[in-house]
Amino acid sequence: MTMKRMMLVCVMILCLLPITTFAEETFAPQGDYCVFCADGLYGVQTLDGETVVPAEYIGIHPIYNDLCIVEAIGSPYHPLLGLWRLSTREELQPCIWNTITVTDTLVVLNNEDDLMYLYDPYSNRIILSSNWILPLGNGKRFVTESEADDSSDGEIVDYCYQFRAPDGTIVFEVEVADGFLMDNPAINTDYALISSSPDSTMSVMSMYNFITGKQIMTTDFQCFWPVDGYAAAWSDQTHYYIIDCNGNQVSPFYLDIAMTVYTPEYGDGLFAVKKEDGWYIIRVDSEINPDELFGPIQCYGKPYYLGNQLFALPTEKGTLFFSALNNQHLFLEDTWTGGSMRASTTICKEGRYGFLFEDLTIIEPLYDSCCGFLGDFGFVKIGGVWHPIDREGNVDEGISYSYVNQSTDGLYYYVWCENGETYCLDLMLQPITHISVMAVG
Repeated sequence: MTMKRMMLVCVMILCLLPITTFAEETFAPQGDYCVFCADGLYGVQTLDGETVVPAEYIGIHPIYNDLCIVEAIGSPYHPLLGLWRLSTREELQPCIWNTITVTDTLVVLNNEDDLMYLYDPYSNRIILSSNWILPLGNGKRFVTESEADDSSDGEIVDYCYQFRAPDGTIVFEVEVADGFLMDNPAINTDYALISSSPDSTMSVMSMYNFITGKQIMTTDFQCFWPVDGYAAAWSDQTHYYIIDCNGNQVSPFYLDIAMTVYTPEYGDGLFAVKKEDGWYIIRVDSEINPDELFGPIQCYGKPYYLGNQLFALPTEKGTLFFSALNNQHLFLEDTWTGGSMRASTTICKEGRYGFLFEDLTIIEPLYDSCCGFLGDFGFVKIGGVWHPIDREGNVDEGISYSYVNQSTDGLYYYVWCENGETYCLDLMLQPITHISVMAVG
């Protein structure tokens, strides 16, 4: 064979081979996959380098439940989103959606027609559409809402809430006058609080069981969020007390009960309650006499629950912290809480920020600002730049970002780089993907 013919055969063979895109950057693994970048665009590949989602997108959200949300250029203010299933390498939805929410069972889609769609990625069909869809139990059931009357004349509107199974069938319906669903506590419980206002002088709270549709209890004044899926604080305008989710009273009457945390899994049956001689921290069970863990304390304002079995009790000269985890307390003079973020609480003194942990260990408030710990790391701001910090208080100034935030599910950090690029970091601070700034705004 002549040299010319050999070269021609080689060229023909090369033309028959699949084209391989060499990644400019490969991110930390997410299970069996990882995000990669080629020519400034992003895709997904297996850990062996085989392309699953082509590198055609401006950003890719963290992989969840075999599904991957991708971003394309949309309006100047927001990217358009699409959806891929990785195991079948299938584009399920093109980039036409404003928001996409992936749950354990189904996906909620929303675009410019102001409707929300309940979508099954496995049968590739829209189950239903509504002006509002709320996933409960991370998609193990859903709530939709409809208006019964026109509110243009200023009259009270009746709202109907449909509590639905994942296949879209209605388990039960509740119609309320000028009402709304207290959605935050329902995420991890089998119970719902619905608030309605039948007239301008009354607010009615009702508790329902999601599964049976049974109305457990109604009060004409106020209730607080369910805790642990079994206890809630209620008031009849003169007495505050605690019930379980069957409506049974499990505490004496109190002068007041402090607001519980929004996220039920933090509850552990703990409440701050007020008696004649001050505030107490109690733990309820099925009996009528809860355990008194701490108190009495004279507070300068109401105590509040920080999660992780930790309470803050404000006083005139600082904050007294009590941990039900080890029944210890700590007083920090002239120090106040700046918010609780899962694994840590931000503390503030004279405009400087630090951290308090559930075992009452602290990182001194020395920093311009803080972003709370999700695992073994948090972030602190020094001179306009954000750096990671570990639980011993060691700051890594070799790593810096222009801005840091947390994902709402507490699984990763959003970080903005000085060049304007935005990335997601896992709890070990490894970059796992690139996303659009507008997607997290």
